[in-house]
Amino acid sequence: MIYQKKFGEIGLLLKRNWELKKKLARKISNDEIDKMYQKAMKGGASGAKISGAGGGGFMLVYCERNHQNSVREAMKEYREMPFLLENDGSKVIFNYRRYSWK
Repeated sequence: MIYQKKFGEIGLLLKRNWELKKKLARKISNDEIDKMYQKAMKGGASGAKISGAGGGGFMLVYCERNHQNSVREAMKEYREMPFLLENDGSKVIFNYRRYSWK
């Protein structure tokens, strides 16, 4: 899909993944997460899903470029954390000056 540059399908896959994930257990989502998801979708996102550890994590939202401003506006009460895709894939980055092992 990415190699064929069918980027629009990413949103549909995220949406389907989220729908299936919610069927696994009742506590996968809650009212706040459902509200956040609905705001993203009403803003023009084609898909979104939560990811991360229980009690924390993030919502990954996909939208076409022409919907970015409306999605940002719809979700303005939440913090945006932009990212880029790298050719090398994901990497673990550790800042030894910031963390202490003690």
